[in-house]
Amino acid sequence: MGPVDHGPYYSSDDGGGNTSDVVEAQVLPEAPGQGKQCAICYKDTDCVTGHSCIASPYGDKFCSAPCTSGTCADPSYQCADMAGYPPPIVDAGVDAGDSGAKGGALQCVPPKAATCTCNADREGVIRNCYHTSQYGACKGSQVCKSSAWTSCDAPLPTQEVCDGKDNNCNGLIDSQEPNTTGAELCAGSTGAPHATFACESAKCVFGGCDPGWERYPATLPETQGCPCAVDKTDIAPASDNDCTKATDKGSLSDVGAAQLTLTGSLSSDTDVDWYAFTTTDTQQAPGANTYRIHIEFAAGNGNPGDEFRFDVMRGAPGTVCQGTTKPTLTSYDWCADNQDSAKGFADKDCAGAYRVKVSRKAGATGTCSPYTVVVKSGGSGACPAKDACGEQ
Repeated sequence: MGPVDHGPYYSSDDGGGNTSDVVEAQVLPEAPGQGKQCAICYKDTDCVTGHSCIASPYGDKFCSAPCTSGTCADPSYQCADMAGYPPPIVDAGVDAGDSGAKGGALQCVPPKAATCTCNADREGVIRNCYHTSQYGACKGSQVCKSSAWTSCDAPLPTQEVCDGKDNNCNGLIDSQEPNTTGAELCAGSTGAPHATFACESAKCVFGGCDPGWERYPATLPETQGCPCAVDKTDIAPASDNDCTKATDKGSLSDVGAAQLTLTGSLSSDTDVDWYAFTTTDTQQAPGANTYRIHIEFAAGNGNPGDEFRFDVMRGAPGTVCQGTTKPTLTSYDWCADNQDSAKGFADKDCAGAYRVKVSRKAGATGTCSPYTVVVKSGGSGACPAKDACGEQ
């Protein structure tokens, strides 16, 4: 016998480009009988007297000469103690199993955990082979054909997914995989965000969203999970979906460049956000006093896709929710000056309580995009007419 073949290792690093000869029938070749070293065998009597029929680390059996002296007559083989043979296939992370030889016996075997050379004498022999990746090792087989091993027909191990198959070849299927969540089985390595899944009968079943998250818009595929964060003011038991439950944003002075920012998102088709604030009117010199509150979506991306509108209510603190509503706005002013000196309206205390309701524009496609509304004191230009949101 000549040089020996080392065991086949095909890892994912080769790009997965190996093609396999399909071993359909796997008809085992006949043992020639009275075989010498590395001859085909299935039992000891297939070998010459004194030789043993043992299995290599890859499961193919061969005739093995004894080496009681500790060395083999043919130096291309090594003398191995059968108590530790065959050794595990380290690269594939698998146990090679039992050689079939008595423990403690010394036998000549191919070195370096190899198999016997594939040549004409071993035509038709079948051995195990493995494809490995970061996910594990999958077992297949190869055939000695025309003095060469056919390609390994083992599948490439992949991440376990919910499909009723053992994708990583560890003997566990789908949810049997330890330390793996339903979300990971159903939506990839990182899992669908903020969602629960169950793998049932090889099918993924969406189990709902984590608290504080929604799958919105509703047309979003379940495998994308629940990426829409619910405003803290909308997480039960909190709610800002009513004028009387508006989120208090404090007070705004009409002096200087003070402003308030209202930011949120609408996480369902029916979601609305209410905000409350009050204003103060600092009295200036009679005849020169001014008061102005301006509300609009922030410049830039405060109203992405023109998806949102807001309503405004103004009144006394205790009765503002019973007041008149200015609906479906993108800009609002409430203003008083002394252009009409006969009224002297601006010399009055114009402070008030406000409610702002942000909603989705009728007919707009719902998203989870955030909006930003800016409330400012002061402004420029003439006060708008009363029916256009202001006082004169």
